Amino acid sequence: MEDHLLNTAKEKLSELVKKNGLAEDASHLYVRSGNVRDQVIALTDELKADVVIVGSRNPGIQTHLLGSEAANIVRYAHVPVFVVR
Repeated sequence: MEDHLLNTAKEKLSELVKKNGLAEDASHLYVRSGNVRDQVIALTDELKADVVIVGSRNPGIQTHLLGSEAANIVRYAHVPVFVVR
């Protein structure tokens, strides 16, 4: 099952890259398991990224403007975070 999901993600990313006219090496796929916030922050540190871009959807009463995962990443990240809705 995990292999199927990984292959599907790779195919979708490849289609998106081609659709937008980007070079094949313009994107990278990283797959992690565990707490989303912790994994995003760990990968950000490993890659020495300058910025994190995350999507947010379906805000609830608790998070008002950001999804709970996006809000946690914004709160704990060591670099600027852009949230796309």
